Amino acid sequence: MGGNIFVVCILMAASLIAGCTTPHGDEVSVGFSGEIGISNDSFRMTGNITSGSAPADQTAFNNVSVVLVNSGSAPNERYRLGDLPGTAGRLPVAISTNDPPAFVVIVSDDFWDEQVAVQYWERVDGEYHSHEATSRSELPGLD
Repeated sequence: MGGNIFVVCILMAASLIAGCTTPHGDEVSVGFSGEIGISNDSFRMTGNITSGSAPADQTAFNNVSVVLVNSGSAPNERYRLGDLPGTAGRLPVAISTNDPPAFVVIVSDDFWDEQVAVQYWERVDGEYHSHEATSRSELPGLD
């Protein structure tokens, strides 16, 4: 019994460290597994965009991108990644830039055809903090 509790605690801690989102009800989760942060005044995001289980008719989320939302008047940067398989999908991402963004947002028009919980990050005091959006209007810096 004690071993089972230990395993559950380890799995919960691992999901928190990985920055996974937790869907609510029938939502599909789209998140990121890897490293995101600032090192030597440069932004770096390396790992995989991931999707949880999707409805049977959602075979893929097309045209997935990562948008780096800059503060002030600097234009946003969009990194097109491709199509993310809808069920337990993984899409590799490796982004590095000298201008750390205020927000990091995963986008696809297909996210909003279904109930999707999408992970995004906000830079606070030089560190990135994970948040979740369930509609496009909740995502920061997108017009």
